[in-house]
Amino acid sequence: MSVFIVHRDKVLLIYHKYYNEWLPIGGHIELDEDPEEALYRVKLHTREHREFRWLSKRELKDPALKLTRSIYFYCLEALKKAAEFHA
Repeated sequence: MSVFIVHRDKVLLIYHKYYNEWLPIGGHIELDEDPEEALYRVKLHTREHREFRWLSKRELKDPALKLTRSIYFYCLEALKKAAEFHA
């Protein structure tokens, strides 16, 4: 499961050490929980993740992040949907 979490016009991404890239929050869902419950136990695992960042639409354009086209696209879509929801 992967999710794009948006808060205050920023999307949350983690830097995954194994893949060497910025990704949305992800992980597994236990058999006895629903997806929303799984989100609340998400935390930075230092073995797998280097850091996390809340990024604005402008910050997502930073070439230093080296976001894949698909991650960039879905970040923008998540920001757009969140803005529509709160409008």
